[in-house]
Amino acid sequence: MAYNQRYNQHGVSRQQTRRGSEPLRAASYYSTKSPRRRTGRAIVLSVLALVILLAAGVGGVGYYIINSGADTFYEGVFVDGIDLQGLAPAEAFDRVQAGVSEKVNRWRLSLYYSDTQSWEITGELINMQADVSEQINSAWMQGRTGSLIERVQAIWGLRTEPYMGYTSIQFNPYSLESMIGMIKTQLDVAPVDATRVSDPTRSPPFRYTDEQPGMELNAAALTAEVLGFTERVESASVSLRLDTVQPTVKTADLQSDIVRLSRARTPISTSSTPERNANVEIGCAKFNGLTIPPGAKVSFNDVVGQRTMENGWQQALEIKYGEYVMGYGGGICQVSSTLYNAIVESGLEVIDRSPHKLKVGYLDAGKDATVADRGTDFVFVNNTSAPIQILARVTKINRELYCEFEVFGAPDPSGYSYQLVSEIVRKIPFPQEPKRIADKEEKYTKYIGETYLVKGQNGYEANSFRVVLLNGTEISRTFIANDIYDPIVPKEYYGIKSKY
Repeated sequence: MAYNQRYNQHGVSRQQTRRGSEPLRAASYYSTKSPRRRTGRAIVLSVLALVILLAAGVGGVGYYIINSGADTFYEGVFVDGIDLQGLAPAEAFDRVQAGVSEKVNRWRLSLYYSDTQSWEITGELINMQADVSEQINSAWMQGRTGSLIERVQAIWGLRTEPYMGYTSIQFNPYSLESMIGMIKTQLDVAPVDATRVSDPTRSPPFRYTDEQPGMELNAAALTAEVLGFTERVESASVSLRLDTVQPTVKTADLQSDIVRLSRARTPISTSSTPERNANVEIGCAKFNGLTIPPGAKVSFNDVVGQRTMENGWQQALEIKYGEYVMGYGGGICQVSSTLYNAIVESGLEVIDRSPHKLKVGYLDAGKDATVADRGTDFVFVNNTSAPIQILARVTKINRELYCEFEVFGAPDPSGYSYQLVSEIVRKIPFPQEPKRIADKEEKYTKYIGETYLVKGQNGYEANSFRVVLLNGTEISRTFIANDIYDPIVPKEYYGIKSKY
C-alpha cells in the first residue's frame, strides 16, 4: 500500500500538472493492459543488455588486437623491403640502418673514358647517408592513430595492403659536382684558333697555323645522369662522351679577312748602277712587313730615315732642282713612286704627294711621287677600319729587276677596286739647240775637241685620277692632280784640257 500510495500521489501530481484537477484512479493503472507493458520493457532491456554485451565483446577483441602489437610493429609494415612485424622500434632501426649502410657501402658509380681513364665515386666520397629515424617513426605510427575502430581497421588493412616505406638517401651534391668538375678539367681539350703571323718573305706576307678542334665534357648532362643513379642508390658504369668544340678562328676566316688590295711594279733600268739598285733595295726593306694600324698616318721620310752614308746609303744619280745630280740615296724616288701607285690603288687616302720636276723613265707622267731628305715628303693614312700590311722588295722577272709593293688589308666593304690613271694634257718640246757646257770635272770629256751630247727630253702636262671599279667596270673617277714636268734641255759637254 505504501508503494501504491506514493505512486498515486505522484500520479495525481502529474495529472494535476498536465490535465488539471481530475484525479488519476488507481484502477486505471492496474488495468488489464499492464502485463503487455511489462513484456515490452523487458525486451528493450534485453536488447540493450545484448548490445552492451556485444560492445563489450568487440571492445575486448579490439583491445586485444591493439595490445597484441603494443610494443612491436604490426603485421604488414615494411621499410626498405624489410619486414618489421614483431620488432621493437630499436630493433627495427638497427636492422634498417644495417641495410642502408650495406647498400651505401656497396654502391659504386664507375665513370670511364675510352680505355685509358676511369674514375670511381663511392657513397663515402659524397657523404651518402639516410635518415632512418624519420622512416621508422612513420612506420611505427601505422595502426596507432584514431579511434579504437579506426585503429582496428588500419591494423587489419595492413594485412591486405602493407605499408611500404623507404628511407631517403641524402648526399652532398657539391661534392658530386666538384668531382665531375675535376673530371671535366682532366678531359677537356680547348680548341686552338688558327693564327696569322707576319712573314715578309712570303706573298701574301703571312704564315698561318691551322685551327684544331677541342673536346669538352658536358658537365650538366653528366651531372643529371649521375644524380639519377645516386638518388636511386643504383650502382652503374657510365661511359663518358666528349663533345667536339669548334675553334672560333679558322684559317679560311683569316685568309678572307685580309686580301691583297693592290700591287704596283716599276722596272729598274738595265743602266741603273749597282749603287742605285742597292738604294732601291734598302728603301724597300724599310717598308717590307710594315703594319699600319687603322687611322695611322705614315710619312715616307720617317720610315726610311735620312739618306746618309752613315745610314748605309750609297751615291747615285737623283733628280734635284730639275737636274740629275749625284747624291746619297739616289734611286729612292723609285721606291716612293712605286709605293704611291700601290697606295692609290689600294683605296687609302693620300695626304701629301709631289711630282718630280722631270718625268721619270719608270712611270707614266702623273704617277710619280718625289721625296727629299729634309723636305718633300710622301704621306698617306690608313683610312680603313682594319690594319694594313705592306710587302716591298726588289724582284726579278724574266731577268729584269722590278721594284714591287703589295698592300694587304680588309676587303673593301663595297667590293670596289681602284686604279691610278693619268692622261697627257700636252707635250712640252725641249729646245733643239743644245746647251754647251765646259766639262771641267771631266765627267764626259777630257781634251779639247772632245764633246759629249746629253739628249734633251720633252716635258709634259698630265692630269691624274683615281678610278673606282666594281667587278672590273668603272663607276666613277676622282681627279687627283695636274702635274707639269719640265723638258730636259740637251747639253753638249766639251773638253777643255790640251793633249800637249
